[in-house]
Amino acid sequence: MNDFILTLCGESRGGLRDSFVVEEGRPLGGYVRVVFIHGFNVDRERAIFQADTLWGNLFKGALMDRVQKGVYLWPSVGFRWRILSKITYPAMVGRAERAGRQLGNYLTGRNGSEVVLVGHSLGSAVALAAADRLQGAGTLRGLVLLGAAVDVNEMVGGGQFSRPQLALREAVEYSPDDKVLRSVFKIGQKLADPYAPLVEAVGLSGQPWSRGWQHRDCKFDHHTHWEVPATAQAVAWAMDHSVSGRVPATNVAAERTPAVREVE
Repeated sequence: MNDFILTLCGESRGGLRDSFVVEEGRPLGGYVRVVFIHGFNVDRERAIFQADTLWGNLFKGALMDRVQKGVYLWPSVGFRWRILSKITYPAMVGRAERAGRQLGNYLTGRNGSEVVLVGHSLGSAVALAAADRLQGAGTLRGLVLLGAAVDVNEMVGGGQFSRPQLALREAVEYSPDDKVLRSVFKIGQKLADPYAPLVEAVGLSGQPWSRGWQHRDCKFDHHTHWEVPATAQAVAWAMDHSVSGRVPATNVAAERTPAVREVE
């Protein structure tokens, strides 16, 4: 069950300029905060259910010392009827990034607590934007991308998330069999930016492996990452054994030694 819920409210016609984060169950200072971020076209009830399912697999009902878990709700549904919202995907790409920056601003204002961000699908873009905003704060312990609907080009070269390391520990679950990322994602990205070069989703190939992050071909369906128990192992690794007091069991590839980022 979620210890806190963060909701992005106050969207204006000009984007998210006047938005703000509302807390339900205020996160406590000095705790590690593990935040799940849902994907595109997911309403509040569904997002909370997804997070609760992930936490159930991760903690198995046990209380973790100095750890709080929660969900970040961002406006990913374009219309009241979710079935119609599918046509709004191109506009949601920019909204996801802006929602991530707002989450980053919120977390930056609460220094002293380490954070682990877990993004699913387009929620991975939210997580990356938040992680980028947290650069220099020294509070981002882990970053986990599940079936990331994010262009690989954004992670390399001059891409907006191409910094060598956004978090102390980074992990990605991908699947070449992901039908959503293999087709629908490419169409949506092309509509969002018609002049951009051909794209490939991070969640389809796990690229770029040059980042040195943990990567695993999970062979999951795009919509099931959050409910499969094996996903919890990647999150546990990103949390680091120093959080839970034990080395978490994991079948993720052998971990790399995390580099400590200097404060900018």
